[in-house]
Amino acid sequence: MPLMRTASPHEGLSTVCCFFPGRGTRLFLSGAGLAGAPTEINTYPAGNMRAFEQLEAIVNLGTNAYAVATTSGVFVTSNVGASPVVWTQLGAASSPGAPCGLPNSL
Repeated sequence: MPLMRTASPHEGLSTVCCFFPGRGTRLFLSGAGLAGAPTEINTYPAGNMRAFEQLEAIVNLGTNAYAVATTSGVFVTSNVGASPVVWTQLGAASSPGAPCGLPNSL
């Protein structure tokens, strides 16, 4: 069951929790509207994905482009479908160590 999700007209990214052992909350990529069988992304940003929170930890920035909040900071990718996915930390020298969420405005 997805805990957090965001989608564009082209794809959707969601988290699923409670895996053991290893990474407890994982990221999955689905088709448009979160349709179809989700596949786990192949490369994670530093830190652990946020579990269910009041604020979103995933923000869609455009086709294949996302920002995620982890326990190590905020990371962005311009191609979540790449192999490997390349994540870049925002404000690596100054970002908070454990952001609680990402606000989103349209």
